[in-house]
Amino acid sequence: MSRDVQTKTNTETLANGKVVETKVTTQVDTTENKVVTTVTTVVTTTDPKTGSVSTSTKVNTTTTTTVPAEMTEAAANGTLVAATTPSGGTTYVVAKATPVTAQFPAHSSTSTKRALLIGVLYKGSDNELLGCANDIQNMQKFLLQHGFHSKDIVMLTDGAGNPAQTPTRSNMIAGMKWLLADAKAGDSLFFHFSGHGLQTLDKGGDEDDGHDEGICPVDFHQSGIILDDELNRRLVQKLPAGARLTAVFDCCHSGSTLDLPYAYLPDGTLKEFSKVKEIGKLAKSTAEEVLKGNITGSITNVFGKLKSLSLTKTLSTTEKVAIRGTENADVICFSGAKDWQTAADAKINGVPTGAMSFAVIRAIKEQPDCTYGELLGNVRKIIADHFSQVPQISTGKHMDMSQPFVV
Repeated sequence: MSRDVQTKTNTETLANGKVVETKVTTQVDTTENKVVTTVTTVVTTTDPKTGSVSTSTKVNTTTTTTVPAEMTEAAANGTLVAATTPSGGTTYVVAKATPVTAQFPAHSSTSTKRALLIGVLYKGSDNELLGCANDIQNMQKFLLQHGFHSKDIVMLTDGAGNPAQTPTRSNMIAGMKWLLADAKAGDSLFFHFSGHGLQTLDKGGDEDDGHDEGICPVDFHQSGIILDDELNRRLVQKLPAGARLTAVFDCCHSGSTLDLPYAYLPDGTLKEFSKVKEIGKLAKSTAEEVLKGNITGSITNVFGKLKSLSLTKTLSTTEKVAIRGTENADVICFSGAKDWQTAADAKINGVPTGAMSFAVIRAIKEQPDCTYGELLGNVRKIIADHFSQVPQISTGKHMDMSQPFVV
């Protein structure tokens, strides 16, 4: 008897404009004890000069893997996580396998720092990366040197050989909930993702470039990516007043992965002239007036400026994004590349590593007392020596980039 176990399609827009659609179909033959996998890849290319569109299709040779009967039965029931054939040593994964749920430590009432570190290798797939597990191990060492305790750091990776640490979509979402659970004013939270990032067409109408960005769990072909909208909702909007979240995204297309409204150059200036930039100026001037004791004047200034910007009526796309920020908590996001760029899975000193992860740790070690602006500038210099990607920094509320970096 033959039955479909999986038919999943994933579409990826590459930095060069090509659109790659991959369809994976897996069948289990319980009579002959076989698993058959077919991969179809369609690449669509648009000529930027002429606008002409060309399409190429590649169907991989169907691979038939013979396995013991008990493995085939488990595969047919959707309970087989992975199996290795006795002869060829081929490993395959059944998409409907029951995942192992990650276990998260209880929060200590006295702890003020905790971190969620995610490094996805996509082992055994065409999308496999090499350095992501090393990235989070290096980041763990860095955090332990900056006031974090091992019991308050959770690592999810498919490079550890522990199913309970697998960075599935459900485990990653559970990890985000754990990170923010019981958070309070004065807490310092840290989120790190090293893996694949993708762009998809924006369906919500809230993206200036018409695309949503997202990060890929290990099971993204089956469970989907985690879009910037959801990341903002889970990591930014749920952050309590007075808490701080520092996030590092070492992945492609990550410039606005948290959908934060304020982006900066290394010298601290806001990147774009927009109503978001005007809101940033307003936030800064209001804070200055409050410090001078002019509370009434600052409030009048706020309402007058907001009215002139028409923020109480129809909002532009950029203004909608501004709502994704937070004036109650500090959210600082370091991204490995602009939204349209790819990020390097590199080998530095003979060791596989993500370029962004390496650069952030090295820059802070070389200048421990750096400001946020200096850190961004130093990270860019380190990466520019070898790669074309341009790291970004964005925040949930207007920040002075000349203040010292803290974690």
